[in-house]
Amino acid sequence: NNAWELHPDEIKMLENNGCSCTDWHKYVRIIGEFDLTRIKNVTFDGPVALIGHDPESPDRQFRTPPADTVEVNGIQMQWGLRDISHLSHMIIRSGALLERCGYICNALIRRGAVVMGVGRMLANDHCTYGNGATLGLGCEMHRPAFTCADSHLEAYINVVKHGNYKEHEADVKGYVKDINLKCVVVANDARIFDCSLIENAYIGVGTLCTNSIIENV
Repeated sequence: NNAWELHPDEIKMLENNGCSCTDWHKYVRIIGEFDLTRIKNVTFDGPVALIGHDPESPDRQFRTPPADTVEVNGIQMQWGLRDISHLSHMIIRSGALLERCGYICNALIRRGAVVMGVGRMLANDHCTYGNGATLGLGCEMHRPAFTCADSHLEAYINVVKHGNYKEHEADVKGYVKDINLKCVVVANDARIFDCSLIENAYIGVGTLCTNSIIENV
């Protein structure tokens, strides 16, 4: 997909919503249709890509617009970016909620994820999830449904079980790419509340993290 800079009227709207950036044209890029009215009181201090949906995308997950809200402790809340002190080197999908955060840098936030009250989130150049260990399938080998896995991991497990690599080749490559990213990953529908530090971590699909320090996992 092609990324484009913010238009002057979009910059004015963001500034009217309490947002600031050292260089809007240099740092902020939009891909697809992203509702910028959902961004309030955010300081952009480095490169940030905001990825919305694209009705013409060949990839189904990017064609579908996000739901208007995400569920937070039984309450439906508008997705968006609100009250973030420092945002830099980020990829953020529409449909995610980031609110009341401090230093958020070098992370991929996927659709449906909720990140609230995090002091610092960052990754360094030596980030390797699980300290470079290979995936231990364990009881997943015998589960009929993969309720805690995303499509990439489910495909990986199917290949191990049935050997049907060709059918799931793209998803397996996606999984391998995911676990080798040099950034924090907050996967679809993960929930992170009031954590002081998240560093070099892959927060999996549907994971709940509260009042924790999370490093090198």
